[in-house]
Amino acid sequence: MVPGKLFTLAIVHVALFSVLTLTAAALQETTTSTGVQPDAIQCWWRTSNGAIRVGELFDVVLTCSLMDTPASKAVVDESALDPNAIQIEPFEVDGGNRSADIPSPNHQFFQYVYHLRLTSPDFFAKDVKLPEKKITYRIQRRSGNGPAVEGIEQTYALPNLSLHVLSLVPADANDIRDAPSVTFAEIDSRQFRATILKLLVVVLHFFSSWQQHDSFAHGGRIAPFGSLFPI
Repeated sequence: MVPGKLFTLAIVHVALFSVLTLTAAALQETTTSTGVQPDAIQCWWRTSNGAIRVGELFDVVLTCSLMDTPASKAVVDESALDPNAIQIEPFEVDGGNRSADIPSPNHQFFQYVYHLRLTSPDFFAKDVKLPEKKITYRIQRRSGNGPAVEGIEQTYALPNLSLHVLSLVPADANDIRDAPSVTFAEIDSRQFRATILKLLVVVLHFFSSWQQHDSFAHGGRIAPFGSLFPI
């Protein structure tokens, strides 16, 4: 009798353990499918002006950080972010551009620059918010050398941003100073100029060393600059 009860109790424990394991796995899958992945994607707005005038052309920069690890990667549907397709009411979109991606450990950054203009006189001396925008994305998971498995479509709500029309700063501004709007394209241009300047320094240092060596060869007299380039 006792062995039979022990066997039944063991069966109950095994069944209970299996149910708890399946429930935990289901909860984890539910959490993943609902998009509770704070590091999968993070985006923020930046403007060239903290306060604008009606009819004034200004820039709004959207920057996003995407998770990109050997095990998983966030893939964004950028079709709705294209400057020719995006709608940012009540502003008019007067073109824009997409900067080159910038990789970093476990993340990938992309950036869009939009040229906007407010033409309606109804917002004089008011705070105007950018409309609520949502970005759709999927999580790609990799396992070993097998192909990546793409998850279900998820959404990410962009943070709010206010602009004041004319003189005062927005009521929800964190700082009264305008932060510099430096784009990826400007950073890439500065890096290119810095590389050119470094090469120029190396070349000038080479010619300086060459002229100094040539002066010692002529008994301490500095050779004319024209002698370095004989005709």
